Amino acid sequence: MAGQLTKSERAPVGILLAGIDPIQVPDVAREAEALGFESVWAPEDYPQRPASVIAAMAAVATTEIVVGTGVISLATRHPVVVAMEAAALADAAPGRSRVGVGLGLPATLQPLGCLPAHPLAYVRDRAMVVRELLAGTTLTCADPGLSLTDLSLDHPPDPAPPLYLGALGPRMLEMAGAVADGVILSSLGTEAYLRWAVERIDTGRSDQDRPMPALTAFAWYHLAADDTTGRDALRSTVGGALGALGPGPLTDADGWSADLDLLRQRSSSPLDLAPDHWLDKMVVAGDPDRCIAGILGRLNAGADTVIVCPMGADPMDQIRRTAELVLPAVRAERRARG
Repeated sequence: MAGQLTKSERAPVGILLAGIDPIQVPDVAREAEALGFESVWAPEDYPQRPASVIAAMAAVATTEIVVGTGVISLATRHPVVVAMEAAALADAAPGRSRVGVGLGLPATLQPLGCLPAHPLAYVRDRAMVVRELLAGTTLTCADPGLSLTDLSLDHPPDPAPPLYLGALGPRMLEMAGAVADGVILSSLGTEAYLRWAVERIDTGRSDQDRPMPALTAFAWYHLAADDTTGRDALRSTVGGALGALGPGPLTDADGWSADLDLLRQRSSSPLDLAPDHWLDKMVVAGDPDRCIAGILGRLNAGADTVIVCPMGADPMDQIRRTAELVLPAVRAERRARG
């Protein structure tokens, strides 16, 4: 069945391979391709599994769908190593790989002792090294903390894969718009946040007179028989993330930052930090109709693709039921809109 669907026949929905046992990754990727998903993406959280390895396993198991990494932290790897890994992935999946890089979450970088003092310039400079090396350029630079002398890849890919940047705050979003081929948006982004992020990205790209980057919105996901079960499956995860992140752009967009501050003062339990009405906007969870609405809402807010991260004991069951109960409606709605 794989390979029988054209790109236009696939729904603009992909799968984030989080929590998938490595031995299952090839089978999950093959089935996602056969079921009509547009892409599979390998995340990287520390100290869990490396995105480049998971993505390579997915790449060699598939023939048609996009395979991406998102997001590899440029603070944990030298940009030459990132470029080497991205080149190998591009050779394994010619024309359909995406290299997603960024800073990463400060809360996971601080214990590693690698959180840079000036994140924006740090990410920009290293991302540009990755891009130039993938394009076959020979580089020499002697910036503080990044020194290269007549360096090029022995095996630059042809074609070079698009460079995606993971971004959250206004300055990183504008920088992504100015330099990246695509932007990866937070798995906790509401529709209001996505619209705000699109404005920031558009500001950055218009300042450089560049095309709008492709926008990929990640989303934590749980397809359930009812909305309450869907919310409850993600409440602890979302509450834990909000407790660690605190108020910021993700909560500013909906006017929730002051409320989050109060909730954090009253309780440290993740279950108390994710009210129902926040969950309904921050994640895609519930019965099929709610999941369809959550995906379409993100697409209508400006995302080109929504990457769902199935949460729960049986991700493969989530993927199969999503293909049956959700993808057809998403595909039909997008076709109706042209």
